[in-house]
Amino acid sequence: MLSGYKPVVVFMDKELVPIGVVTKPQGVRGVCKIWPYFSLEEVLDHFTRIWLTREGQVRDFTKQWYRQLGRIGHLKLEGFDTAEDVDAFRGWLLSVPRDDLPTLPGGQYYSFQIVGLMAVTEDGNEIGPVTAVLDMPAHDLYVVRTENGEAHIPAVEAYVRKIDLDAGRMVVRIISGLID
Repeated sequence: MLSGYKPVVVFMDKELVPIGVVTKPQGVRGVCKIWPYFSLEEVLDHFTRIWLTREGQVRDFTKQWYRQLGRIGHLKLEGFDTAEDVDAFRGWLLSVPRDDLPTLPGGQYYSFQIVGLMAVTEDGNEIGPVTAVLDMPAHDLYVVRTENGEAHIPAVEAYVRKIDLDAGRMVVRIISGLID
């Protein structure tokens, strides 16, 4: 979902959440190569306006089209006509309003919803907060800050027993070596 977490930006009373990052131009006609934090095809179908954010700067653009090709996305924004137009936004975050994101099917979550949850054992003992979500080939890993450093919890049902967004908790089944 995402290899780290960038803060939410507030712009004109909208909380913008990052959903990917502009990596470089694709060709010479102003197409942006995007590293998406999760599969964006269905999400971007809901948006005609896209915000690019970086260190407090916010620019909004009209989306012309988006295609996901494997893990990488290609995005065409209005006003981007050359590779240089894209280069000017290399490293900027592709962001959308949090409230306008489509609801995911049950049991699926956006990364920004997971970061900040308190990981607890099945007995209710606190392990630590989730600080990042790492996008790995087989499944995501939740990075949890513990007393002894970082633990990487596989984002699979065998380890993550319950996610309760309202309570701000993620219940984790601990096995030997998981957080030691």
